[in-house]
Amino acid sequence: MAVDFATFLSVVPHILDAKLPVLLRGRHGVGKSQVVYQTADSLGLPVIERRASQMTEGDLLGLPDNRDVEVNGRKATTWNAPDWLVQACTEPVVLFLDEVDRATPEVRQGLFELTDSRKINGWHLHPETRIIAAVNGGEHGSQYQVGEMDPAELDRYSVWDIEPTVEDWLSWAKKNVDGVIWDFINQNHNHLEHNGDYEPNKVYPSRRSWDRLNQVLKGADLLESPGPEMFALSASFVGFEAAVAFNDY
Repeated sequence: MAVDFATFLSVVPHILDAKLPVLLRGRHGVGKSQVVYQTADSLGLPVIERRASQMTEGDLLGLPDNRDVEVNGRKATTWNAPDWLVQACTEPVVLFLDEVDRATPEVRQGLFELTDSRKINGWHLHPETRIIAAVNGGEHGSQYQVGEMDPAELDRYSVWDIEPTVEDWLSWAKKNVDGVIWDFINQNHNHLEHNGDYEPNKVYPSRRSWDRLNQVLKGADLLESPGPEMFALSASFVGFEAAVAFNDY
């Protein structure tokens, strides 16, 4: 069952207070990362963000120390943990693991222990550290180049399929997006994002792309000057159809 962001934000504190990991599943560009940072801000905690898709086993375990170590008279190897793990173990943070379903099997296996037992390679997470992960899989997984998550992997998390409403975005955008774009989306809900299947290599609007277009148009002072330049920029972010409607508006 999919929920909107308003519902998710109302219940996720109960899960995180129990120090249990949370998994967000949803389409690209809907604001999953924004909600993680919003949640961390409400907890007064910094975010350590790691893209699991870019990690190797060494990024989880660290590197061998060059010290001479002996165990029962035999030479042994000890490891220096990576900086992000040391920070998450020595101070309270929100550990944000993004794109978990795009990671290698070895990294995903390593995350099993971290999400289940809150420890890895002898390092234990700080008691107040929280874990939130995000993926594009789930209901929409067939549209993305992601790996399936098996029942044992999902069992580590409280799993939430996110289907945000237009009102979710409008509420967030009221303080973060120029009023011209806000008014356009408020009157043209269908142009906020694409909801059908995706054609290869075609640019579609998303909540993220409207935010990025807003940043560019505000920086270039073009929001009050519709014309070829604004249209070209809009099409590059939100696609042809949405750019035509926005420029006409």
